[in-house]
Amino acid sequence: MIFLKKKINEFSLKNLFFIYLTLLSFFLIFSCFYLEININKFPNYIDENNDIVLRSLPFGFGDLLHNLYYNNEYVQKIYPFEINFHLARLPFFPLLILTLAKINLNFYFIFFIKNILSFSLIIFFIFSKNEFKFPSSL
Repeated sequence: MIFLKKKINEFSLKNLFFIYLTLLSFFLIFSCFYLEININKFPNYIDENNDIVLRSLPFGFGDLLHNLYYNNEYVQKIYPFEINFHLARLPFFPLLILTLAKINLNFYFIFFIKNILSFSLIIFFIFSKNEFKFPSSL
């Protein structure tokens, strides 16, 4: 357990890559369990071909992704008032999911690639810092 006392910059690139692959494998295993639980609880997210139904996605992403994919508009409708809401969501995750949906609409493909990219981005930022410092008060 001596390696736990080392700073990240003291590890070799080979060791960091091994740590990354180990963490990624655990993350993907837990993602598989979560995905199965989520699909059993919300079967309306996918159709019979395991393609994602964009309009059925929660948290306001469904209408936005449906408009992006089929109408090429970054617009979310607010139905009681029929208002076009242009920036209801920040664009990173909708555009990431849209890009993945343009490649393949398979729910499993989108879920795992989105998780791998998000996990890799977080790990990259953790590995790129030598020391963690909380920001000073503003």
